[in-house]
Order: sequence, then C-alpha cells, then structure tokens
Amino acid sequence: MIWLTPRPLAVSLVACAVLGLSARSASADDDAMTQCIAASDRGLDLRKQGKLMEARRILAACAAAACGPDISSVCQKRIVDINVAMPSIILLPKDGAGRDVVGVQVAVDGAPSGHTLDGRPIAVDPGTHVFRVLAPGQPPAERTFVIAEGAKDRREMIEVGPALPAPQGGAEAAGKEAPQASGSGRKTAAYVVGGVGLLAVAGGAVFGLLASSQWSTSKSDCATALQCNSYSNAVTAHNNAWTDATVADIAFAVGGVALVTAATLFFTAPTSPTTGFRVAPAVARDSAGLALTGSFQ
Repeated sequence: MIWLTPRPLAVSLVACAVLGLSARSASADDDAMTQCIAASDRGLDLRKQGKLMEARRILAACAAAACGPDISSVCQKRIVDINVAMPSIILLPKDGAGRDVVGVQVAVDGAPSGHTLDGRPIAVDPGTHVFRVLAPGQPPAERTFVIAEGAKDRREMIEVGPALPAPQGGAEAAGKEAPQASGSGRKTAAYVVGGVGLLAVAGGAVFGLLASSQWSTSKSDCATALQCNSYSNAVTAHNNAWTDATVADIAFAVGGVALVTAATLFFTAPTSPTTGFRVAPAVARDSAGLALTGSFQ
C-alpha cells in the first residue's frame, strides 16, 4: 500500500479541476460555434423565403466577431445582400383636397409599426401588405399594396379624411370673382378686335376713293379708242384703280369679320347680376326688332 502525502494530493486535485474547467470551456466554445453556424443557416433559409426583416435580425448574431472571421464575414455579406433587396414604401397622407395631413400613425398587416408618417421610408418584406393609417379626428383608412423586392422608396398617397374648409377670402372668393374677370377680359378683347375692324373699314374706304379717282382719271385720259389723249397715262391709272379696288375689297372683308367677331365677344361675355348687357326681342304694334339693355361696368 502506497500512502500519499498531503502535498501531492493537493496537486492532483488542482490538476483535475483545471482539466474539468478546460473541458467545460471547450464545450462552451463548441456550443457558441454551433449557434453561429445555426444562425447563418437559419438566416439563409429566411432569405430564400422572402422574410428579409427576420433574416437580417438572425444574421446579425452570426455577423459578430465572436463567431470567428469565416462565419462572421459570410453573415455580413448576406446582410448586405438583404439590405439591397429590402423594399421600402413612403406613405403620403392627404385630405380630400390633396393637402398634407400630419400626425398620422400607421399599422402594417395589423401590427403597430411605431412609425409616424413624416415622409421617411418604411422597410417591409416583399409581398402583399395592408397599411392601416389613423389621422387625429378621422376614421381609419386602409390601402393594400404589392411591394416588389428591391423597390426602394415607393411613393403612395393615402386619403385619410375629407377636404378641410377653405379659408375665408380664398378659393370661394376667387370663384366669385372669376366670372367677372372673364367677362371683363372678353369685353376688352371685343374692343381691341372692334378697333381693328373699324380701322380696316376706314382703310377700305380710303382705297375705294383712290380707286374711284384713278378710274375717273383713266376715263378722262382715254374715253374711247378714238379719243385717247394719253394712252400710257390711262393704262397706268387703270392699273392703279384695279389695285386700289382690290385692296379696298380685302380691307372691307377683314373689317367686316373683325366687327362681327367683336360684337360676338362683347354680347356673349359673362356679366354680373346687376350690370352688363342683354339682347332681347322687342315687338311693337307697327315694328319688331332687338332691344339692347344694360349698363357699362
């Protein structure tokens, strides 16, 4: 029988304890590495299923330095790929008049997203999603969208309430003044076109007088073939008379069209209830015609 002294016994106990701790440490490292590998595989499966949000969350665990450079680099590359493929949408809440509405909350597929719609994009998985928005003092509104993978910052308008009343003196006042402004503009155009018509008629009258004068000169210079004092002067006067008459005819035609157009613009221009002109049939015992009534604005 061999008896151990106290000192060798203590050394043996310490050695056993160290070996036990080393074994537990190796086992813990193996468990951690197993979890890293499992996270990498799980993230890849979720990526293939289109569950990008959850896949990115799972891969963040194996992208840590504790998983070692090999596994960590693989997980980091997969996260980059998911970020590129991750679609996003920008919801624009509007009232019935198309104005922006602030303070609108949104739920995605029935779950509160924690987002307030402020123009920033919301990341979602690709696929069909139901967005439910709630504006202060308004009933909820829902829209369903099919979001494609890789579609970034898709913009969609959601109507969340009726049109707010327009401020006093705004659109309503402008609407009341519009017919008057339109009528005034048409009357101004009528005056301008009418002025052009009068000038054309006056020009036609002048050229008509010139044509008449030239024709008289032609006849006086050469009344007949046997009584022709100056044949060349007669021919020149005749040609001038023909030209002036043609110009007069054109001027009268242009003036007539302009005057008719001016009259049409003037009498069809919108007027206010208390001012303007009105054309109505007028029938008397011995005559009939049109009566023009109204006042200038």
